[in-house]
Amino acid sequence: MSTLTDTRQVGKTTPAIAPALHVHGLVTEFRSRRGTVRAVDGVSLTVPRGGVLAVIGESGSGKSAMLRSIIGINPPTTLITGEISVGGRDLLTMSPRDRRKARGSDVSMVFQDPLTALDPVYTVEKQLTEAIRKHHEGIDRSQARKRALELLELVQIPSAAARLTAYPSELSGGMRQRVVIAMAIAGRPTVLLADEPTTALDVTVQARMMRLFRQIQREIDMGLVVVTHDLGVAAELADEVAVMYAGRFVEYGSAVQVLTAPSHPYTEGLIEANVRAGQDRRPHAIPGAPPSLDQLPPGCAFAPRCGYAIGACWDGRPAPRVVDAGHWSSCQLVRGETALAS
Repeated sequence: MSTLTDTRQVGKTTPAIAPALHVHGLVTEFRSRRGTVRAVDGVSLTVPRGGVLAVIGESGSGKSAMLRSIIGINPPTTLITGEISVGGRDLLTMSPRDRRKARGSDVSMVFQDPLTALDPVYTVEKQLTEAIRKHHEGIDRSQARKRALELLELVQIPSAAARLTAYPSELSGGMRQRVVIAMAIAGRPTVLLADEPTTALDVTVQARMMRLFRQIQREIDMGLVVVTHDLGVAAELADEVAVMYAGRFVEYGSAVQVLTAPSHPYTEGLIEANVRAGQDRRPHAIPGAPPSLDQLPPGCAFAPRCGYAIGACWDGRPAPRVVDAGHWSSCQLVRGETALAS
């Protein structure tokens, strides 16, 4: 399972087997003529090979910005600091050329809309073989085509050979997403990032896609980070869950701990707003709206929307505190030892 980076461990001996993904103190700032906006503020996490971390939160909380910072596809005016290590290799210290080479082989990404992720004027075979030859030097076209067919079979596309000659517009949404996943794993990445990978799919296809992600992850032994607003996806896929609000993680723990015994009011609000099977009452929306990242309130960013807020919530940024083993929450109402240095 994935684990929170504990600053008390900094300086100790690194394990012999490097985790799939290690992020420490990640800060992402977008600069413009109007000023600087901090979209990701001090995020730290570790996902081992075979581990799954789900990051949940409302739109605008910084989830996608975090993923784009990890893979390195933010706009040129973006300033990224901290540590991003994949399989023991620090991506932020690489040259731009090496960073580009690392995309697909070290870290890869599945985007929300498969139609925009695929080129409409090229066949599935053309796009897949191009991705394969990029990550496997010396492979010829016939070998690349054979590998493309194997990838389509791995992602469970029926009549895979016939689909190779199809154009994206000739495929269903679920089929297109499977092709995108096949392209993302063509280089057998150490870690796969998935940004709302099931949002554009209907419910029955979503369930199949979640099972597919798990199967592929075991096949390749990679780490998986899934950004989602769907708590069902998080519960189905994740070993651990991080709750993100205003660019920061406000709660972190196992999927069972966070989703069945939330300790942060924001997490509780997300769960209350979610529609669950067998629910006999209407879901309750969280009052208000997320704050603008360039106008954050003092103290806890969630305080203006929180029904439990007390005076101390406005005085300073709450430190993460231990709720239970492997479970922490950044809330003034949690009475436990500090989980990590603020």
